[in-house]
Amino acid sequence: MPRYLGQHFLKDKTKIRQTVSAVNPEDGDFIIEVGPGHGELTSEILKIDKDFRLLLVEKDKKLASLLKTKFSSENRLEIIEGDILKTLPSLIKKSPYKICGNIPYYLTGFLFRKIGELSVLPKLVVFTIQKEVGERLSAKKGDFNLLAASIQLWGKPKIITSIPKKSFSPPPKVDSVTIFIEKKDHLLSESEKSSYFLISKAAFKQPRKTLLNNLSAGLDIEKVKALNLIKKIGLLPDSRPQDLDFDSLFKLSRLI
Repeated sequence: MPRYLGQHFLKDKTKIRQTVSAVNPEDGDFIIEVGPGHGELTSEILKIDKDFRLLLVEKDKKLASLLKTKFSSENRLEIIEGDILKTLPSLIKKSPYKICGNIPYYLTGFLFRKIGELSVLPKLVVFTIQKEVGERLSAKKGDFNLLAASIQLWGKPKIITSIPKKSFSPPPKVDSVTIFIEKKDHLLSESEKSSYFLISKAAFKQPRKTLLNNLSAGLDIEKVKALNLIKKIGLLPDSRPQDLDFDSLFKLSRLI
């Protein structure tokens, strides 16, 4: 089977159905599927007897043509040939909406960044991605990182299931996970987001250094002032960036 655009096609029906269950198609839903490939996930979604709209965005011309033929009789479905990074902002005219897909590894970081920048955020995201990335973005206090900080700004991520290499064709070199991200009920204002991103960049400037050193250097403030900030959020002077979480980062952002 040829590989398109770095994609590994998920063939495990049980794992595919778990994705569909997480997406939970309902009457009135608008669902965007990214990189549908041969339509394995699409087929399972369409088995759900609900009145939803499913939009497929496929970059590969041959696969887009295959999908149009395969699902020509399905009136709940629309297929667009295009780059999701370029087309996504123009597709989200309806709210709320959901996004799902088996994402090529190279695309993951770019796509999450694009989603985070959208004027209207998705109700939920369900992606099959590289296991390491899934673990990083769903990390809690003790393993926190800049990717987790950026995702948990707007969503609540959790890993639904692990997927071994053999579940794909062709098999990738690493294992995968299906990640579920639900949009938070309360989102930060633009000014709050600016402060949050500023403090996040400073805190994780050099992850192996102490939070004290990073804040002092990243915010260009005296260490005494940086130490005072750390104490105010209940952390110890020798704390590391990974000892943070979304709540403590947000608290920090409100102190600067």
